[in-house]
Amino acid sequence: MKTIFGPLGLILAVTLLVNCNRARLEPNNPSNGQAQTLGRGEGPESLPPQGPKTPDIPRDRGPVPAPTDGVCKAANVKTTNNVKVLFVVDGSGSNFGANGSLPSDPAKEWRTSTLRQFITENVNKPNFFYGLTLFKGTTSVAKIKVNGEPGFSNDRAVVSEGFRSFLSTQDGGNTPYKAALRMAKNIIAADLEQHMNDNTTYAVVMVSDGHATDYKNAHDVIPDAASIKDLAPERITLNSVYYSAKKVDASAPQYLKSIANIGEGAFIVASTKQSLKLADVVRFSAVSCR
Repeated sequence: MKTIFGPLGLILAVTLLVNCNRARLEPNNPSNGQAQTLGRGEGPESLPPQGPKTPDIPRDRGPVPAPTDGVCKAANVKTTNNVKVLFVVDGSGSNFGANGSLPSDPAKEWRTSTLRQFITENVNKPNFFYGLTLFKGTTSVAKIKVNGEPGFSNDRAVVSEGFRSFLSTQDGGNTPYKAALRMAKNIIAADLEQHMNDNTTYAVVMVSDGHATDYKNAHDVIPDAASIKDLAPERITLNSVYYSAKKVDASAPQYLKSIANIGEGAFIVASTKQSLKLADVVRFSAVSCR
């Protein structure tokens, strides 16, 4: 008995008692380095209520843009800043059926009605201005002029005169996209210089029915399109419309598609047998949307 209850025996007895109490108090303590799952009756509903969970803190992804700013349709634009739309329109021979091809828009009816509808729908917006160019052969010519120079206007008389000049010009010749883009760039660059503090938004709307005749392939158009976008990257979009009176060859619209892609605008293929509402197509950047 003395051997059992000597000093060593007393230490062993105390150690055994402490371990037994710890086992009763910590039944779910992980063992062997492995996490234990809750047993039957030990689900979340059986646990005591806890305080509100601290939300996860997301990783910093940089500034978040305002939800009302960005790229939106013309019909939804809501801004007091000036909005300037430059129509860049094809006047090549394929419109009236050159070389025996099916005419796309022989009397300019589809092109004229499409552009005029856009202007009419925004007629009550005094901050909307318009420019108009016609490209054919080897050149591009401005039809809307301000003080004799290519530019933008919201004067109905000036805009109407531009359309009369457009209608009176005979379609014919090649399809000079390079010349068209160069003219568009010159017009916007000049306007930016004259109104550098206006924070104006620009939308180029290029409308064509054919292949470019001054580029070898659709990739070649990218540098010239990008040079327009780079004038004011956050405030310029390049939109494009390919129109036709027949089934469209898949390769035909690729030039216009490249322009819209680089210009972060809209691209659409349209039939001249149906009307097109440009206000639902054209995109504007750096504006508030309804």
